[in-house]
Amino acid sequence: MLRDRIAAGFAALCGQNGVIVASEAAMAAAVSAYRSKGDFADLLHFALATELGADSFVTFDRSLIRPTEDGAALETL
Repeated sequence: MLRDRIAAGFAALCGQNGVIVASEAAMAAAVSAYRSKGDFADLLHFALATELGADSFVTFDRSLIRPTEDGAALETL
């Protein structure tokens, strides 16, 4: 499946020397969720907001797919 190959590529990239990400946990959550659905950048932003304890995540993107039931409330403008 193409999503699995792309997710594996993100994971491999993050494992390279010199690659620094804002949050390894958020990156892992986004990669995991991406395997089954959603846009990677959206999933990463949502994972970071959730990790930082955001009460809500507001977006203009009506097609954003919520990665899980846990985490910040999702409001679409």
